[in-house]
Amino acid sequence: MEFILAIGAFMAFFLAWLLSIKKNRGKADAALSIIFLVNGITILLGFLEIVNRKAGYPFAFILHTSTPPILLHGPLMWLYVSLLTKPQFKFRVIHLLHLLPFAIILLMFVLKNYVLPADQRIMEEQTEAFRQQLMFPVVASIIFITTQGYYWYSWLRLRRYREALKQYFGNLEHKDPVWLRYLLIGAIVFYAIISLLYIADYLFKLMPYGSLQTTGYAFAAVYTLYLGYYGFKQGDVFTQSKVEIALEALADKRQEIAEPEQEEIAELQQLMEHKKLHTDPELTLAQLARAAGTTPVRLSSLLNQQMGMNFFEFVNRLRVEEFKQQALSDEGKKLNLMGIAYNSGFNSKPTFNRVFRSYTGKTPSEWLAEQQK
Repeated sequence: MEFILAIGAFMAFFLAWLLSIKKNRGKADAALSIIFLVNGITILLGFLEIVNRKAGYPFAFILHTSTPPILLHGPLMWLYVSLLTKPQFKFRVIHLLHLLPFAIILLMFVLKNYVLPADQRIMEEQTEAFRQQLMFPVVASIIFITTQGYYWYSWLRLRRYREALKQYFGNLEHKDPVWLRYLLIGAIVFYAIISLLYIADYLFKLMPYGSLQTTGYAFAAVYTLYLGYYGFKQGDVFTQSKVEIALEALADKRQEIAEPEQEEIAELQQLMEHKKLHTDPELTLAQLARAAGTTPVRLSSLLNQQMGMNFFEFVNRLRVEEFKQQALSDEGKKLNLMGIAYNSGFNSKPTFNRVFRSYTGKTPSEWLAEQQK
């Protein structure tokens, strides 16, 4: 199983290197590179601890060096997500407080373990006496709470960001942070498994510490390999386009409409029917607001408060209806499904299929087959 750790560490360093030499590298790319670098260092230290144990402890100073860096994983993920989802994000001195759990755990290891003579450190390792100390469950619990806390906070931040994107864009192709979703889902699942494994082992004495450590770091290595596989399979997946529009400001300044503005709604629907602006796959809230003679904030408020949908839903509902009309027309019968979809404002097959099914409950082919009966 140590072989998996070696491959995982290599993969992490390789991904960090790829990001470091990437053209037009931004701050978010640098943060992601550091995430992979720290992951690689953590797995490598775990690998060296395991090899050192099997070799009879020739290097006592390596023992337990892999644990403190784990406390850096959560803050680094928070930094990466913040750089991607907050256009105006700036790192401040107060943000260094995110390193406090790492500093506390590192200090605990220095005082309780690293300062001990080599013979004593080896003896505690061989007898696993450290597992009976209060420090063991405390560290395991802190790691579980901080990593899951940061990862779930980042997940909620990502969800808010995606909702904000839908307030402004009618097409999320190349804007939807798919890579970030895979990164966070993997982090939440794999790190929860590792932490709970350590906590369960403390309570129920499941296995020797060597086996426990090897299993835990094997999961961390598999997580890294999972990210590498997904990255190489998808191509330039480590790039997440940063949206420079102040999406949060748009949501914060959304005006309340006290009474229904039926005239505005009727004018908007008439505009879309006559000019078919939704057939432009790159249509944005600002462009539609300009065509409607209003402001993005006012239009966003109208859609959300009076029509009960965001801009993304509004535009794509119209695109689905446009597809239906064209598919049943004589001209539409000369085109394949994707040709009609492109004419309706969709710009990719996956997006078209997903949106169409979400609104109709059927695939485009199923719907068309029903209509032709």
